[in-house]
Amino acid sequence: MLGGVTALPEVLSLPPSSAVLLSLPPFLVGLLLGRWWAVPLAVGGLLLLYLLALAILWVTDADAVFPDVPFWVYVKYASVLFLAIPGATSTLGLTTHELIRRLWRTLRERSSSLAIVPEAVIHPFRIFTLVLLIPLAIGLAFAIPGDEARQLTDEVEELRQLEAPPHLRILTVGRRALPEVYLLPEPLALERWTKLYRLLGYLDEGQHMADILRSRRDNVSGFYSRQEKVPYVVTEHDGVEVGELSQFEREVLVHQIIHALQDYHFDLGATYRDLGWNLDGQLAFRSVIEGDATVYTDRYAGGVDTVEDGGRQSLLYSANQHADMPAALLREYDFPSTTGADWARVVLANQGVNALNSYLAEPPSATTLILHPELAASGWEPERLSSLDFMAVRRGLIPLGMRVTASGTLGEFYLLNYLLRDVPFAPGWLHDPQNQ
Repeated sequence: MLGGVTALPEVLSLPPSSAVLLSLPPFLVGLLLGRWWAVPLAVGGLLLLYLLALAILWVTDADAVFPDVPFWVYVKYASVLFLAIPGATSTLGLTTHELIRRLWRTLRERSSSLAIVPEAVIHPFRIFTLVLLIPLAIGLAFAIPGDEARQLTDEVEELRQLEAPPHLRILTVGRRALPEVYLLPEPLALERWTKLYRLLGYLDEGQHMADILRSRRDNVSGFYSRQEKVPYVVTEHDGVEVGELSQFEREVLVHQIIHALQDYHFDLGATYRDLGWNLDGQLAFRSVIEGDATVYTDRYAGGVDTVEDGGRQSLLYSANQHADMPAALLREYDFPSTTGADWARVVLANQGVNALNSYLAEPPSATTLILHPELAASGWEPERLSSLDFMAVRRGLIPLGMRVTASGTLGEFYLLNYLLRDVPFAPGWLHDPQNQ
């Protein structure tokens, strides 16, 4: 079960054109009929149409039309659209009808006085409508909680200086339901990663990436789904709304909203596809993505934001990582949000946010540029192995009973991690003199 909130769909907002269309029919009803029952007729008629529309959505698939819109959002806007506006405009039409009728009668009788505020205009039912119904509807609209998700998204937009996608959905998911939405990669991809990490010495023969990722999922605090274009925050219980999140959960959600902004403006998936099995390039790109989000999440939380202090740990995972996870994998998962954040602080301090945005569009070509950001100014680029005859390598493996299933580039981080593969993981491992 998901407890979700979302930015308000346009159909439930109130642009001027909608207000005119909603107010015109009840005004005409009151104007033409000129009877006290015009008010409940106009209000009730529109309310019945609204309830009928809700019933149709319920019988069909409301989630497909307005995904994860809390019911109070419907109540809030219905109270204004179908009580306040029709009530006021039908009463206005009714009063206008009465004034026109009295004016016409006065003119016919050639009365010299046009002081025609009749008692009928101040009908008790009209007083009820104006004094009770309209304030009640408006009060209900303001009493029901506001759209916390939209407010939080606005804050992140202003902080990160990037516009959010229209109608961005923000979802909470209870930890028990997490496996239903946080899906593992395809079996073929898991098998390739398992073989690679065994060759690098990250995994023993009895270990498999599927098991590693399942244990890692237990520590997930939030994630961004590029397929759904939805930021998720994980809560201990189901059905938690944004307004009920703890401070830590809100910071996790801010981190994921930043990923949504990045993806909306720079199409992260397309860059990953272009990189293919260039593992070094992929990790460099992931460091830009996570470093950016970590730095701005720290700013949102009022944390440190200096190159020297280094900021806080990533909010993607809890501090208690799975005890059985290999140290080499922990270093790889730690690198983008720590070293990547250090790199992002240098870029922001020296070049500004536009430069950081440009790296999301065209990421650094190697982890060396993340580890040594000063090299970017010199135009350094990794050496390309263009002279290597890959076909000859493939043919040479055949007599050994081996074949190439994937090829790519490792780079500085993976070489360093390979050399340290049996060294226990510890925060700040990269700056430990023993690892230099």
